[in-house]
Order: sequence, then C-alpha cells, then structure tokens
Amino acid sequence: MTILPTEKVIEFSHNLQPSAFDSMKRDLRLFGPRSARALETDLTSRLDQLVDEHSIERILRRLIAGLCDYRNTIYENLRRFLKSPTAFSADDNIDAFWRLMNSFLIDIVDPPRGVDAILLKDSAPDLLAPYFNRIDHIVEFRLQSLMADWFGYFAVTLARLEARNDIQETLFGHDLSYRLERISTLTESIIFGVQSFFDPKTTTIRVDARTVAEAVDSDSLAFERELVQSKNPYTTYQELLLDHVLFHEKAHLLFHRVVEAHYRDHLKQHRFVLTYAVLSEVWARLSTLYLFNGSVLYELEQVSGLAHSPNPVYRGTFEFLRDNTQVFDVTDADPEERIYEARASSFGGLLTTVNWMREKLGHLPSESWLPLFQQMERAYDAGGIGPNELAEYYCPNLD
Repeated sequence: MTILPTEKVIEFSHNLQPSAFDSMKRDLRLFGPRSARALETDLTSRLDQLVDEHSIERILRRLIAGLCDYRNTIYENLRRFLKSPTAFSADDNIDAFWRLMNSFLIDIVDPPRGVDAILLKDSAPDLLAPYFNRIDHIVEFRLQSLMADWFGYFAVTLARLEARNDIQETLFGHDLSYRLERISTLTESIIFGVQSFFDPKTTTIRVDARTVAEAVDSDSLAFERELVQSKNPYTTYQELLLDHVLFHEKAHLLFHRVVEAHYRDHLKQHRFVLTYAVLSEVWARLSTLYLFNGSVLYELEQVSGLAHSPNPVYRGTFEFLRDNTQVFDVTDADPEERIYEARASSFGGLLTTVNWMREKLGHLPSESWLPLFQQMERAYDAGGIGPNELAEYYCPNLD
C-alpha cells in the first residue's frame, strides 16, 4: 500500500505511557493494536480514492455488518447497568464502539506492511460525518444526548439524504421548530427507541422511507390501502405512511416540550430517562392512533410488533400499552370497527399516561396537558369519524 502525501508513519516513543494510548483510543483517534508504529491520516485522500473506485457502497456494507454486534452489545450493557449501576464501567460502551470502528477503518485504510495501527488527525466521527454529508449520505455517530450523563453510547445513523428543511409551525397550540430530514436508511439505526430519529437536543426529525417500504404491499393492510386510494387517488399509500411517520415524530417533539417545562428534575435521574423514553414512545403511538386516521391498521401492526423487539424502549412501550390501555383489546375482525375502536381507546390511553406520570412523578402540569387534550379532541371531532363514516373521512386533516 502506498503512503499518500497527506499521511506519515508515526514512531511512538518507548517511554509513552499506556494511559496515553488509552486516551487516544477513548478520543476515537487510535485504532488497531497498541504497537510502536502507526499511520497518521486524515482519511480524506483514502475516502476520495474510494469514491473514484466506486467503492463507497462496499465500505458502507462493511460498517452495516458491524452495527448488529454493536447494537446487541449496547443492549446487553444496559441490562447490566440497570441490574448493578455501580458495577458497570462506562468504558464498556466506548470499547464496543471502538471495536466497530476499528474493523471499519482498518478496511478503509489498509495500513502498509509493518504498520498495525491507524492514528487519525481528528476524532473518527468528526472526520467521517462531514465527508459523507458532501456525497448526500448521513454517516452520523452521535453521543446519545438523553443518556450521556449516565449511560453514554454512540447512536449510529447510516442513510442517504433525500431532502433537508428547517420547519416552524404550531401544533395544538405549541410552537414547534425543527430540522426535517427525509432519508432512506441503509440499516436499522435506532438503538433505544426514538432518540436516533428525534433528538430533543438538536430537534432534528428524520422521516425514513425504509420504515414504510415493506408495508405498502402488505396483504393485512389491503383494506386500508384501498380506502386511502379511493379517498384521494392523488396520494399514494406510501406517501400517506411517510406523513404518518412525520406526525409520529412531531408528537415526540410536542411531548418533550411539555416534559422539559415541568419534569426537568426527573430528566436528571438516570432511571427516569429510560422511563421518559418509553413514555415519549407511548405518547407518540397513541397520539398517532388517535389523530392520524389514514393509517390506523398500519400503526396497530407496528405497535403489536414491539412485543418481539430486542429494543428496551420498544419492549417497554409494548408492556405499558398492554398493561395500562385497551389498545390491544380491539379484536373485532371487521376492519372498519377495529379502526374506530382503536382510535377511541387511544384517547383514554393518553389520559392514562398523564395520570401515570402524576402518580409516579408527583406532578401534573394541568395548564399544559388539559388545553392540549382539548385541542386534540377538537381535531378528532373535526374528522367526524365513526364506524359508518370511514369511507368519507378516512384521511388526515390536522390543519
């Protein structure tokens, strides 16, 4: 392998302390075994070569392959942490991410003979993210903002970027400002529930075409798909489902606005942060069921699927909905009745969620929740949805 003009081989001093190697590793700059020689690179020339050779997809596939093991390790680490917080080392999560990046970067660089390690001029995420952004890809490694103080790990997103816009709007009396990114992920990138797609710290909402692609031709959704198409022949069912996902994410943002204003102290407690993630997911699922009436069967199918997810937040969401709401009590075989009953029961589930927060957290910010509920009820009533009126009104209208 040729050493490029922007690179050089570094000889580490024999007197360099092990802690110096550890520090470079934690900073995500040193990859490979702890050796006497490393190739120092900024990766730019290497990545440019891969673009010229049309090998970017190969590199992305290599990163995707490592993500599954990384995701499973983080899930296992969380179980260990919740079982014994004082016995858990935060470095375990960083080590898992380092192992993921290690094999990925070794494949990119292919060090010369006699050089085992790679030393980056900056942190790997800081070098990779802007580069892929220039070729309309999101390759993002973000320290998880809600859990960073007690269970820091890197959330990873791999996607093609279709469009990006900054949005300001009002939803049920609350001003929402967010960056909307329409993407197509290359692999499942959510680790703990919603935070990889909606990050309250950056208020970025991502709508992923991949999440709905498999549902478009599903036999179980045939009734709903035909109903939507007959109501509005100019809107495809896939477009409606993408709007459904967008509303779901805006519901997360709305929930965060209320929680941030009234439950700030609880967000500082590590055990509540995971509970908050579950409650946010519960709120978004129920709000979408209640109000986005053009995709109720799709949402019911998604909610039922949470039972089999290894994701702790999704599993917790299923258990909360099962134990505290009537969403899963809707068993009528007739799809029209099932849609109507699911929407009706979801509002009761929203009330139950807020009452649960009052009992467990000791505070009910009625000045925020009650007006919000009133506006949501008006939006529901405006649709005039009843079991005999679905064909006429089965499309969302939340202006």
